[in-house]
Amino acid sequence: MSEMTFDDLWNQAMEHFQAAHYEDAYQVLTTEGARFPAQSHLVYYLHACAMARVGKTEQTVQLLDEAYQAGIWYTEQVMRQTPSFQSIQGHPAFEEIVPRFKAHQAEMERNIQPLLFIEEPEGGCTPERACPLLLALHGNGQNGDLALNDWRPIVAEGWLLAAAQSSQITAPNSFVWDEHECSIREVQAHYADLTEKYTLDPTRLLVGGFSMGGEITIEAVLSGAIPARGFIVVGPGGPYMDNSSLWEPLIEGAGGRGLRGYILMGEADRTIPQEQIRVLVEKLNAAGIPCELEVHPTLQHEFPAGFEQSLQKALAFVLRNEP
Repeated sequence: MSEMTFDDLWNQAMEHFQAAHYEDAYQVLTTEGARFPAQSHLVYYLHACAMARVGKTEQTVQLLDEAYQAGIWYTEQVMRQTPSFQSIQGHPAFEEIVPRFKAHQAEMERNIQPLLFIEEPEGGCTPERACPLLLALHGNGQNGDLALNDWRPIVAEGWLLAAAQSSQITAPNSFVWDEHECSIREVQAHYADLTEKYTLDPTRLLVGGFSMGGEITIEAVLSGAIPARGFIVVGPGGPYMDNSSLWEPLIEGAGGRGLRGYILMGEADRTIPQEQIRVLVEKLNAAGIPCELEVHPTLQHEFPAGFEQSLQKALAFVLRNEP
């Protein structure tokens, strides 16, 4: 039996939440959560949500305080809009900790900068050997290091991998792409830096993304913000994905550029609008922008096991008829 990953833990906890088995969610988080220190902000958060759901207000606030003492914080939006926390809004101990989180966030935001995590193929990139590039965007609540790990199989194919990390911070080591204009500017700046540092193959430039990073990926490619051949995304989500009609102006303007796309999604993923994704694929193909949809029946909101095989299929499709 393979060792539990954080995605496994997250999915188990979500299944318990969806079934209203909050004590079970708390138990699995207590048993396994300490094994994932890099995701401790998410473990504390789910712990607190589970306790709030069963009416244990003191334990909820204690968990949030422990998170604060560990250097973790959550945005006011998270504290005010999380459904599990609605029953404790106005509780004195809860109201006391919200401004502490806010002050910690303000301190962090003063020093935050968008970052780029890079892994070069064997032999590097030289004027004599231009590199194909995949610019990868993490999902909301993730970071550049996780994206680098998720997309790493492409390095073995001889590609330069650059994983962008948003400057929009929501918790320690947790970043989002919620502000579209800011996100596109940052991605463009990263691409400009890469073109200065590396010799790149302009015929093999792709953008890849997961979840909300997938939505920003598709926007960056269709809009021409990045002069890519196409995109590869996994489990794309966000406001545009929720309403496929929002893509229509971008699709209309993207015709005739030889773009291609590849989308992977899981039928067990309840966090993304699967029907709207299918509609988007239909609209892209109808507009002369070939787009393939790869569906995994049991996949949840995560990268599939054996992603390297899916990635090879995606590369073959997106780079078909390359110059």
